[in-house]
Amino acid sequence: MHNPVSSHRPVRKMPLWFKFSVCAALLALCAITWGILFTEKLVDVVEKQLVALRQKEIEKAYSYTSAEFQKTVSLDQFRRFIQAYPIFQQSQSAHFATRTLQDQVAILRGKLTSPDLVRTSVEYQLVKEKKKWRILSMQLLQPGIGPGFEEEREEESLVVPPLPVCVPLPETNFSSD
Repeated sequence: MHNPVSSHRPVRKMPLWFKFSVCAALLALCAITWGILFTEKLVDVVEKQLVALRQKEIEKAYSYTSAEFQKTVSLDQFRRFIQAYPIFQQSQSAHFATRTLQDQVAILRGKLTSPDLVRTSVEYQLVKEKKKWRILSMQLLQPGIGPGFEEEREEESLVVPPLPVCVPLPETNFSSD
């Protein structure tokens, strides 16, 4: 007769380093997924602004900016900036590869792609106001060359001073006369 017990092999345990590696990989995957989901709303605000700009709805695009931005940049200044850099109105897509959060300011860095597939590097900074993300600044990091660009410009932006804003004190005469 055949003895069924003799064909039984001992079960090998997984090495501890393998278990640790699997746990670390799962933790990293969870962190990346959380980061993408968390920053998706940031991208949504910028995407909504770009859609409004493509539809030539400048006032609506301006409404996605923060109160601090609007104190510093008037609607007319915003309109002139957008007209000077047509990539904002003509972009067919936007991709933000870098998403960071520093001191309550979210920073998105990526590229806008024009219909003729020219990519322009941009940076958006956003802040939360009343539980909604709003655009604090928008900056062309590497403007493209094309119609309306006589020469390449190093950097063009609508940037609000970093928070907190330093406010100059009224002039005071400290002389002893």
